[in-house]
Amino acid sequence: MPQYTSPQDWANYKEIINNFHNDAFQQEITWVKCINWISEFSEDDSIQTQDITIKGLVNYNDYRSWPVTVPSITGDIDAQSCLLYLNIQYLIDNNLVTAGNHFKFDPGRDKFIINGMKYKAMGESQTAQASNEPLLQFIILKREETLTGDPVYP
Repeated sequence: MPQYTSPQDWANYKEIINNFHNDAFQQEITWVKCINWISEFSEDDSIQTQDITIKGLVNYNDYRSWPVTVPSITGDIDAQSCLLYLNIQYLIDNNLVTAGNHFKFDPGRDKFIINGMKYKAMGESQTAQASNEPLLQFIILKREETLTGDPVYP
């Protein structure tokens, strides 16, 4: 079976994608990491978070990756807002990955603040494969409703 892409070609592709991080993956995102959600004696749910600044590439809903819909009386509301792309080598360099090189976050509890708006994760996947190694990870984000009526977080 012919091999159309050599190992050197894959290495060059990987280098281009990882170097592209220095140009394009520069938007600062506040990762609101949940570090404790139950007190030591389970007396209350005092959620404790830590704000961590990470850099990524935000794709503002210019195409659909998969539907996130919410039923309402008037019909389904599309609640998908954006994709957050993270460079896996950047995550590795900052010790933010699991043993399988997935972003080490809690999709059920962690939040992300982008341009003053709070989002929660609705799904994630690795992408941009170089030979047999994924180079990027994306997280599908859904904008959260604010309790104050103000759409922006301070």
